[in-house]
Amino acid sequence: MNNLFIDKNEVEPLIQLMGDELFLVNDLVWYDKVPSEGENKYRYLNIFDYENDQIIPDDFREMFFKLHRVISKGEHTMDLSGMAIINLHHVIGIRMKNIFEIFNPKYITLWGVDSEKLGLQVDKMKGVYYNGIKVLNLETSDKVLLDSDLNQKCELYLKHMFDIK
Repeated sequence: MNNLFIDKNEVEPLIQLMGDELFLVNDLVWYDKVPSEGENKYRYLNIFDYENDQIIPDDFREMFFKLHRVISKGEHTMDLSGMAIINLHHVIGIRMKNIFEIFNPKYITLWGVDSEKLGLQVDKMKGVYYNGIKVLNLETSDKVLLDSDLNQKCELYLKHMFDIK
């Protein structure tokens, strides 16, 4: 093939030429700023990944804050002042190093996020320490909304992450 050039927006010719050999790759991107909600006073980052303009799914918002009331201690309440919330769909290609630089988290909760997208390996409904940071990987918000047992497990895991009995 001589000088074959196909515009990156013209996927159909690529599929015809390459068939099963075509791999689409998301490049790693460094962001100076990430759209977020919250003030992150307690360095607690919640990460979602869903196709929507909002950062947190509207139908999950009330349940999300109800779950976080269980990790309030004394005068410390876990509301938007204590945490930051981002949606990976707004920052395609971001990696943990970039997230660390922007948010400096001590705690991270992934809500239905494929942890490998961020360069991590955390099974669903499990937690790990990563560079001294507690990382919890929970199910998607829609699953938590629909399953009361799962909701209770999430509450228990959040308490455990913050050492609350």
